Amino acid sequence: MKPRAGTGKPAEISFTSDFHELPGGELRPGAPLLLRYDPHRIVPHGEAWRFGDPQRPVIAHVQFHPNATPLDVALRSPAGIVPCPDIDSTGQGSMLSVGIDVPADAEFITVWFSFVNASGTTAYDSDDGSNFRFGFACREIDRLQARIARQAGESSDRFSLILDAAKTVTAIHVQFVRVGDLGSVRTDAPLRAQGTADGDADRTRWGIEVDVAQGAVLRFRLCYWIAGRRLVDDNSGDWYLAPLPEADLPPPPQELLDAAAAWR
Repeated sequence: MKPRAGTGKPAEISFTSDFHELPGGELRPGAPLLLRYDPHRIVPHGEAWRFGDPQRPVIAHVQFHPNATPLDVALRSPAGIVPCPDIDSTGQGSMLSVGIDVPADAEFITVWFSFVNASGTTAYDSDDGSNFRFGFACREIDRLQARIARQAGESSDRFSLILDAAKTVTAIHVQFVRVGDLGSVRTDAPLRAQGTADGDADRTRWGIEVDVAQGAVLRFRLCYWIAGRRLVDDNSGDWYLAPLPEADLPPPPQELLDAAAAWR
């Protein structure tokens, strides 16, 4: 498989006004993380609140270990107070943000948000009390190999997926849809643990084989569980692709070949 889409890129998590949480870049321990947050998630509609008002901040609460004292940080507007913020449900408009450093020994990232409204009541954005939790897929899932075997004479092809995962991972599911098929329904299938990974006693090999439509190209992501909490590896929002397209580069134009020959 190709490297993850976010490999080597700065890590960020965007919390959009349509209540999606979008990790991007390479989220890993011992590295900076940018939290981006649309306050329309938590500020009551019609509230007399100025976007980016430092006197009435949205607070991010962050944990890296179970039962640890949370890190409380105020989100800020990079542009200061914005009278007419750009409202964009995709997270590309006006957003509050804060940078934090993820400790090298972090086990996960748990985040929730709070805001004191005009009545003095504290509102929370916390995934209905469960809090938002993010794992480190680059550390927990690796050696991902996916392929689709074309089965001559059969009415279906065979999708196979194998990977290695940390011992803390207790279950893994693959979710996939067929590319180019508007009627394709997302399929969810569990992987099976297959014993210790080759050459690494600290990791477990997981795999699955399942029949798919003939000629199918699949987009897929992984859902996995650690300590009872569901985490997602969706390749920084891009999802994974199987089979990977073959590199089919066109030949250079004749004029370029002629020019190169003239320089010899």
